[in-house]
Amino acid sequence: MVRVLFQMNAGHDEIISYWDRWQELVHTFTPTMIFLRAQSATDLINQIGEARGPEWRSYMQASIVQLPISKGLGWTGWSAVEQFLDHYSALMNELICTSDLHIVELEGCPGNYGDRLALARKRLGL
Repeated sequence: MVRVLFQMNAGHDEIISYWDRWQELVHTFTPTMIFLRAQSATDLINQIGEARGPEWRSYMQASIVQLPISKGLGWTGWSAVEQFLDHYSALMNELICTSDLHIVELEGCPGNYGDRLALARKRLGL
């Protein structure tokens, strides 16, 4: 839901308020959140784009440039994808850093999903 609020160009305070309410609701279940952190969202999306090809890049670009946040901030072309992910990544880093939930952070690494799944299972004791 945080991503949807971000996409819709919701204000920072509204997103933080939603995040806080959501944490209050789920806290009683003592959840563990797995957070895949990327060093650079721009590098990551460009690597994924190279792997998936031009049709996928066109799809992503068309999807993101039509979002209210992209229109509101004047983001266009492939740079809209990069800017969207850079801003969203920064927001998620902020939310994760202020969370009181149990969070398992894993470094994002495209194409290495089996290794990340094994690491997540190990960290969760599964």
